[in-house]
Amino acid sequence: MFVPCPECGFLVALIVSRDGSPQHCPRCRAVLEPTAVASGAGDASLAATSPATQTAEPGATPPEPAIGASGAATGGAGVQGAVRATGPITIGSTGRRAPSFVRHTGRPPIQRSRRIRIIEGTIVTALLLLLCVQMLFAQRNELAASERWRPWVAVACGIAGCSLPAWREPEAYTMLSRSVTPSPTRPGVLEVEASFRNDARWPQHWPHLLLMLSDVNGRPVAQRTFTPDDYQEQVPGDGTLAPGQSASVRLEVVEPADPTVAFTFDFR
Repeated sequence: MFVPCPECGFLVALIVSRDGSPQHCPRCRAVLEPTAVASGAGDASLAATSPATQTAEPGATPPEPAIGASGAATGGAGVQGAVRATGPITIGSTGRRAPSFVRHTGRPPIQRSRRIRIIEGTIVTALLLLLCVQMLFAQRNELAASERWRPWVAVACGIAGCSLPAWREPEAYTMLSRSVTPSPTRPGVLEVEASFRNDARWPQHWPHLLLMLSDVNGRPVAQRTFTPDDYQEQVPGDGTLAPGQSASVRLEVVEPADPTVAFTFDFR
């Protein structure tokens, strides 16, 4: 039979001594009082006659177990000590399943097929090309004036069938020969002749010719810029010069009042 120690509550096996000497607690060495031993004996006798072993009379209500301080059914101090020695009670899982939107199924996410990725990439590429073509058509005249972009714009217009303005690079014209002489048949008139070549990479319109006349001191006495309209009858074809093509013009101008001894030509 086990009885609890009145000091530390440790369960001690009750040993009945023949000489009546007191029994000590093996943990705290407290003396087990005779009343505690008697109480333990009484509790033990009560525990031995538990309600589960008693025979209930017909029609009688079975007695309910006593509830101790710890909330567990006890049959005395010995049973209460046994419950205390078992330690805390572990509460298990409720067994409820988590909602479907928080459960991890362990399956990898669904990947898009390769065909869908190829189709999307093709659509994006086509849209980018369309945007580039629209920009070329909207600004083709400005881009055609750039030496860097003109080849690309020319290829695009060759495919689409659009036209580009002629290239304009006056400094690419090279003067081959020039002369200013008095007319033998018309007094006061100067005959102007010039020959030049287009050294640009692309065809360009005939140039504007700037003629400047100077006196003996090098002071300009007269100047004029001649446009292609001034010698329109001398411009063949579509009014452009192909790369490496040469041309000549002949003009008649009125001689200024001041004596002229020098002249210069420039392209505009």
